[in-house]
Amino acid sequence: MKPGGMENKTITANQIEIFTYPNRHTHSFCLSLYVRAGALYESDEENGITHFLEHVLFRNINCRMDGQLYLRLDQLGLYFNGATYKEFLQLYIIGAPQHFDEAAEILLKAFEPLTLPAGEIKTEQQRVKAEIREAGDFKTLDYFAGTLCWKDTPLRNTILGTKGSVSTFSRRKLSEYHHRSFCPENLFFYVTGCVTESDLSGLAGRISALGPLSKGVRRDNCAPVPEGFGARDLLIGVKNSPYTMVQFSYDLVTERYTGAELALLYDVLFSGENSLMHQELSEKRGMIYSYTSTLEKYNNIGRIYFAYEVAARDLYASIEVVSNGLADLEADMESRLSLVLPEYTDNAFMIYDDNENFNWQRAYEGHIMNGGESGIEESVRSYLSVTSERLSQMAREIFTADNLVLSLKGDQKKIDLARIRKIFEKESLREETYEL
Repeated sequence: MKPGGMENKTITANQIEIFTYPNRHTHSFCLSLYVRAGALYESDEENGITHFLEHVLFRNINCRMDGQLYLRLDQLGLYFNGATYKEFLQLYIIGAPQHFDEAAEILLKAFEPLTLPAGEIKTEQQRVKAEIREAGDFKTLDYFAGTLCWKDTPLRNTILGTKGSVSTFSRRKLSEYHHRSFCPENLFFYVTGCVTESDLSGLAGRISALGPLSKGVRRDNCAPVPEGFGARDLLIGVKNSPYTMVQFSYDLVTERYTGAELALLYDVLFSGENSLMHQELSEKRGMIYSYTSTLEKYNNIGRIYFAYEVAARDLYASIEVVSNGLADLEADMESRLSLVLPEYTDNAFMIYDDNENFNWQRAYEGHIMNGGESGIEESVRSYLSVTSERLSQMAREIFTADNLVLSLKGDQKKIDLARIRKIFEKESLREETYEL
């Protein structure tokens, strides 16, 4: 098989989709199971159950293998892990090609009934509660900002859940959720790397042998639209703290843009040493050293957000720098586009060397986000079709006060909200001047 090619799809006898994008020129495989689940689909009472199920599945597999799971993985040199996101759960195994069948056998034990003793589940509850405590999500600016941006929707909740919710996850409740989530409508397998037709045929046979699975309602990866979305009128929230931190969050309607357009606009702003925010806030002015940034997107809406810590004396100046930078973004968009495009065009085929990353990217973009691209060549063409004029238009649409939630941590008594609003009023006047 040549490195280039297209994605292939097989549907098993029990209606489960297997997507494959093999590459016999690498020296490993990545076999993944993806389940549409997570905070997006959880009630407040169930918050965290997907992540907890991820933990319990590993413990259950080990139990059903008479405690030999990790010994067997070491004997075969296999790497078995999982991850929970707000909209899906991933379980994946990576290894040498000669151990593909054994890896498939282990991964498919995730479908077996939960038979853990109550004591084992209690132990896992203690471990996850410790994870929640150590993560400290509820104290972070990110969590505070999320409650403002995703108000009264499940997306305001964390992936880990709360100590209280985790305490209620009995084997019965987990078994019911497992049964409800592991249905053909909401799961699929993705295989990348060095695999043969025989390997894939064997995998399909093993999956078919699971027998009929319960029918479910397909989850569409669409976020509930929160109150005030796209009509924020510069919503500002302040949380008291000895440290000064800022998060800008801009609403966006993902249905209006391609995945390539959003990725390129995001990279212009945040990726690499030449990105706008790194240059303006760090390199040129030294106000910050680094920042965190995220493109959170669902099939209908999403947000672009980034956060940084700054000295209290530089709070207003930093906000003005960001505001000015976004307002002036289109002035040199063509040159900025030329700096981020090669990652997706010149370097596009380099992802073949990383089966794990390739697996995740193809599954997420194509089958969680419904991107629809069936090959890297098609993906390259989609990036090449993006123009600087289109990115400028997107920037004008997205980076407005109506889309902005500004979340702050700092000394509440000293933060001057009127002064902050004046910064953005100046930008509104500039926009009116541009229109004239």
